[in-house]
Amino acid sequence: MASTYTPLGVELMATGENAGTWGTKTNTNLQIFEQISGGYLEVSIAGGAGTTALTESDGATGSAVATRILKLTGTISGNRIVTLPVGVENFYIINNGTSGAHTVQLKAASGSGATVTWASNDKDWKVVYFDGVATNTGVHDVGFVSLTGPQTLTNKTLTSPAFSGTATTFRSTGIDDNADALAMTIGSNENIGIGTTNVTTAKVYIDHTGDVDDNGLYVYSNIGQTVPLARILQDGAGSNVPAVFVRNDGSAGGIIIEKGGSGATANTGHNQVIADGSSNSGFSILSGTSSNGAVCFGDSDNNCIGYVNYGHNGNHLDFGVNGSEAMRIISDGKIGIGTTSPSAELEVDGDIKATNFVGSGGLQSTQLFTSSGTYTRPSGITKIRVFVTGGGGGGGGNDVNSPSFIAASGGGAGGTAIELIDASGTFANVTVTIGAGGAGGDGSAGGTTADGQAGGTSSFGSYCSATGGTGGPKATNIGISTYVQGGLGSNADLNLRGNSGGGGTLEASSNKLGGRGGGSYWGGGGSGTIGNTGSVGSNGSGGGGTQSTPGGSIRDGGAGGSGIVYVEEYA
Repeated sequence: MASTYTPLGVELMATGENAGTWGTKTNTNLQIFEQISGGYLEVSIAGGAGTTALTESDGATGSAVATRILKLTGTISGNRIVTLPVGVENFYIINNGTSGAHTVQLKAASGSGATVTWASNDKDWKVVYFDGVATNTGVHDVGFVSLTGPQTLTNKTLTSPAFSGTATTFRSTGIDDNADALAMTIGSNENIGIGTTNVTTAKVYIDHTGDVDDNGLYVYSNIGQTVPLARILQDGAGSNVPAVFVRNDGSAGGIIIEKGGSGATANTGHNQVIADGSSNSGFSILSGTSSNGAVCFGDSDNNCIGYVNYGHNGNHLDFGVNGSEAMRIISDGKIGIGTTSPSAELEVDGDIKATNFVGSGGLQSTQLFTSSGTYTRPSGITKIRVFVTGGGGGGGGNDVNSPSFIAASGGGAGGTAIELIDASGTFANVTVTIGAGGAGGDGSAGGTTADGQAGGTSSFGSYCSATGGTGGPKATNIGISTYVQGGLGSNADLNLRGNSGGGGTLEASSNKLGGRGGGSYWGGGGSGTIGNTGSVGSNGSGGGGTQSTPGGSIRDGGAGGSGIVYVEEYA
């Protein structure tokens, strides 16, 4: 009898089963029990609106549905659904640890009815029980009771304390029962003094003198807010009266605004206002649709000698130095230096000096050489990639008028060298050499002349080169000819050998076919023929071999294709 498994994946071993592995399987079961009783697992449900299924694995640890404590993680950009498999009864302690203001719903893998849902900003814990039935009415939130007004717990009633009546005189050593001295004073003018009896200076006066290790004012909330944590409103203020005045005579900044914290140490000696965040940080300056928003830099002689100003009337961003505008970006993105109305992407009213102008980057242009010459680098090009291919070998011919069928080999292709070259600085013109394609075998001349000739070597100066392919041998009376080797690139990042020229092949019981020319990096070679001149190669590929027929004419092999040099030019 084979082993069976519980709904939570525990293996129930049959009598006589799992000989030799009983201990391992028992340890695995114990680890599953440990998971079930108090295991912790993080489950990512990241993504847009969709569903993540929690699964159970028989006889294996790491199953989400067999783990007591689960934390849902990941960034969600839409409402997410998490499903529990039907037939698996369990309870869980689950934390919604996702980021993103979207709901997370817990339900059965099938069925309908009530579910357990975390609201869009609810990142709290829940205790959840699922009875394993294929309906969502079996998914229950059974933990953490919120008290809102009087509640009865285990036959005990908790009620909010209340104060009734009017207190005409109230005084305590401190608002907190642990205070050992006067902590707060409320004056007859309804002003409040904290740490002081002075209730004439401000509506709220906090005296922080001598409290070296305490914050003067600390406002804290761990719940998502729909309103500001603190708000300062000032209507009808007199001239030059600030809404907020901060003075700090120490070495640290006056105001630090932190969200998460970047981990960096701010130069507090120079920054009176510091915005510190683990992600994006910044300040917003909001002004009227026809007004200006500005940041000014001043001193005792001039309160705005340098500035950054945004003019909403016309939508332009201005940069000023020494009291005058130096640069402007207008509404369509054009930049003006020395002018307020640029007509190009960049317009400068004055002289421009630069050590080098570089293009926008990427592939800018190409050059192709099919004959020898000189490469000249265009302006702005800093890198080039060159492809150098040698000439293809010529295909073999036949000089025998035989009563039998005989076949010549095709020529080998030229090799290819590929090299990335730094073309910046003092890079000079480069001599380009193109290797000629090898001539096809001349059957009428006879002898070794009927052999195809080798292709020539191509090169890009001293940077890299590629040899030509071997010529195909002539047809003989002894049967099918052999393959010949292609050329090879050298001194490059990538050195490639051209394809071999094909030997003659048997097409039928008595017919033979001339060998195909080898293919180069740029394409296939010339085809082999029967009773005709071999086909010509191209772009460094080999020429095709020929074949003679009984009583037929003498035939020539096809010429190999000339090599090429191809240059890609990058800014």
